Amino acid sequence: MIKDLLNRLDASFIKFEQGDYNEKEFHLTLASIIPSITESELFDLRQFLSKREGDLELIDFMVNKENLRDEYMIVILKIKAYIMNNSQ
Repeated sequence: MIKDLLNRLDASFIKFEQGDYNEKEFHLTLASIIPSITESELFDLRQFLSKREGDLELIDFMVNKENLRDEYMIVILKIKAYIMNNSQ
């Protein structure tokens, strides 16, 4: 299950990086993945992704449209680093 979720997350990174997803589509994908993480041992991952999703909400509200994509990329890089550093 977790592998499928991480694959979905990775696919959304790729789609965003390639321009196939806009900011809203990426945000919605991340928001839909978070509730799917139900296993108690993955609590830290769920919490981390929830915080990053909150970052995206703040970015949507505070950042000018011309800088939006760059700010989203910063969040994506944080998520990728977390997953890499916490993968087993």
